[in-house]
Amino acid sequence: MAHAAEEKSYTVSAIGVGDGYRYVSKEEGRRGTAFTIRQKGERIRVDIDAGSHHGTTWGDGKTSWMVVDDQPVALPLGGKASPKPIVYDLDAPCTRMLATCSHAEGKMLLGHRAAGWAYRNAGGRGPDGTDSGTLWIDKETGVLLEMRGEDVGRRHYEWRATAVSFEPIPDGIFALPAGVQKMKGAPKPMKR
Repeated sequence: MAHAAEEKSYTVSAIGVGDGYRYVSKEEGRRGTAFTIRQKGERIRVDIDAGSHHGTTWGDGKTSWMVVDDQPVALPLGGKASPKPIVYDLDAPCTRMLATCSHAEGKMLLGHRAAGWAYRNAGGRGPDGTDSGTLWIDKETGVLLEMRGEDVGRRHYEWRATAVSFEPIPDGIFALPAGVQKMKGAPKPMKR
């Protein structure tokens, strides 16, 4: 009996700066937001550290959830707020974003040869909800290594990987923590 091939694992640590990131942290002595993104097949987990604010998003290609500041509830996410995969098609990276794409100058990033791609009209489906910009992906794996872009509100985003790993990721990493309840529907505003 043949066994299915082990799903590839990708872990990227990154720093995001720019007015598109709402909170501030001191990661690497710069103002910005720190990310640890893990992807295995369709499953993705994004840990976000923005100073005194932190959270984690989980997605499996169908549903997405977010837990903020260790609260005991997981909020449903959809559309632009859902965690975005960090592995792109090497020949057509803009297909998933439904964007217009053209080659841009490549560069070396973290010892990886990175292909550059300019994207336009992504409608918030680009990295971190951007609409247009340039991304650089590893030429061998398609892993996102750097991005500079703007969202539809013209807020600026700069995101760059600080470390990349291809070590296997245990499946338990993609499960919501014990004791966290999934909230149904959109959260209701608190009454004052």
